[in-house]
Amino acid sequence: VWEKKTTSEAYAVGRQSIDNSLNEMWAEALLEVEPVGTNDVNIAWEWHIWDHLIQDADSVLPNFGVIAEHPELQDVNYGNAGSNNGPGGPNGDWKHLNAVDYHPELDQIVISSRHHDEFYIIDHSTTTEEASGHTDGNSGMGGDYLYRWGNPQAYDRGTNSDHLLAGQHGVNWIPEGYPGEGNLILFNNNYGNNTAAVFEIVPPLNENGNYTISPNQPFGPNNPTWFHAGNFHTQMQGGAFRLPNGNTFITDCDDAMMFEVTENHDVVWSHDYGGTQYFIARAQKYSMDYLGGGFPDFTVGDVNFDGILDLLDMIYMLDMASGNGYAPTPPADFNDDGSVTITDVILFLQYIIYN
Repeated sequence: VWEKKTTSEAYAVGRQSIDNSLNEMWAEALLEVEPVGTNDVNIAWEWHIWDHLIQDADSVLPNFGVIAEHPELQDVNYGNAGSNNGPGGPNGDWKHLNAVDYHPELDQIVISSRHHDEFYIIDHSTTTEEASGHTDGNSGMGGDYLYRWGNPQAYDRGTNSDHLLAGQHGVNWIPEGYPGEGNLILFNNNYGNNTAAVFEIVPPLNENGNYTISPNQPFGPNNPTWFHAGNFHTQMQGGAFRLPNGNTFITDCDDAMMFEVTENHDVVWSHDYGGTQYFIARAQKYSMDYLGGGFPDFTVGDVNFDGILDLLDMIYMLDMASGNGYAPTPPADFNDDGSVTITDVILFLQYIIYN
């Protein structure tokens, strides 16, 4: 959530300028809420960026320090404090957090800042009081940044060549059991000139659940371990999610396009929602039995559940048999032998021809 700070509050922590006519600076906070009844909540845990600031402009203030010596803190003077030219008029939008994900085994949270071209990992094992400080929790760092990546110039380390993210969205951990499990994946909106890319990053996680960083150097890695770029770009939103088969499901928001690519960058499925009036923020792909209760009732051969047995079903079946597209499903097992192979495709083709 945004937390409105007045000009006086911003100047009191060392901010040097406010860049909007509202004279506001919108800080960020995370709230974990517990539902109470049907229309109320308890705040179970909270974290505020305002508790983790540093600045090098006013030596009288208690948060004065050398930015490069504290990558765990946020430079309060980095970036603009809003503008007068937002889509809704003047605003105090400073960091513009646009994604949050949780890792249950690590008990850590990752968040993404569009305006600062970075994502951050923080400790969730803290109490709310500990999250406002710089010690305690599993990390021993309270609510400070455990890790950050994408733009080390934001903490006075690295060079422009290390600035690898630009307006990114949708950072998330690859789930356990998926290829690349534990890595981070995101949609990097402005990877190149009118070109986006998907980045997979291997964070430098150590055995204690913290992140390794060398003195005077930015957090690694220097580059993503895998990326996919191509003829797609969206200025807003966008997303990327790893699938159980190792493919990656990507959404181009502005063009209302969804597509699935293999590790070798082959597009095995795509869907264009069509029309310039539509946007798709971040789509995800779910297995047919995602909601539990086993696979739904089906007709053998009707792979896409449209009530018709035709060549489109055969195309899906061929993808499943090749191992490069969809995971096999029971409707594609035309000969009922427990697997989907080229034999099923041939038998299905014969069925279509003669029926």
